[in-house]
Amino acid sequence: MEKPIAIQHNTIKHETVQTVNARELHAFLEVNSNFRDWIKNRIKEYNFQENQDFIIFAKILAKSLRGRPSMEYHLTLDMAKELSMLERNEKSKEARQYFIECERHVKQVVTPQIDYSSSQAMIGFLNYLQGQINQKDTIIEDLKPKAMALESLQRHNGLFGLTEAAKILEMQPKQFILFLQQKGWVYRRTFGALNMRMMP
Repeated sequence: MEKPIAIQHNTIKHETVQTVNARELHAFLEVNSNFRDWIKNRIKEYNFQENQDFIIFAKILAKSLRGRPSMEYHLTLDMAKELSMLERNEKSKEARQYFIECERHVKQVVTPQIDYSSSQAMIGFLNYLQGQINQKDTIIEDLKPKAMALESLQRHNGLFGLTEAAKILEMQPKQFILFLQQKGWVYRRTFGALNMRMMP
C-alpha cells in the first residue's frame, strides 16, 4: 500500500483492539460522497453497532465554525475491511489486504511459536509450566484451611460454641472471646456467663 492508513489501539468492550480512523479510510478509498454522509449511510445500511464495530470521539477542530465538534469514528479492522470491500475499486482491494496483514501480524505477536526441536526452548517452556504448577500449588495450600473451615461450618449448620468457633478460625478461645467483646458482639454478665448480642 503506497500510503498506509494509521492503525491505532482503542478499547471496545473492555478489550484493546486495532482501529482505523474512518476519515483516513474514506480519504484513502477516494470515496466521491462527503465523509459525514458516507459513514452514516454505511452504518445504517449495514447495521454496524457502536461500541462493537466502531467507537465515536468528539473532536473540536481549530478551523471548525463556531468551535463545533466533529465526530471522529474509529473502526475495528473487521468493519474497515467490510467498508473497503463495498467500494469495489483498486484502493479498496489494497486497503483490505493491508488490514488482513495487520491482523496477521498481531496474531503472530500474540501467539509466539515454540521451536520444539530446540532443547533450550523446551527447557524454558517446561520451566514456565513448572512455575505455573508451583503457583497453583501455593494458591491451593493457602485456600485449603479456608475450605476446611467452611466445610466445618456447613456440618454444624452454624450452631457451635465459642471455643469451637475459635478453633475453626485458628484462634485461641480467649483471644476470640476478647475480639467479640471488643466488637460488642458478646458481653459478660456480672456473674460470669457470656451472652450473645443478636445482630440485625
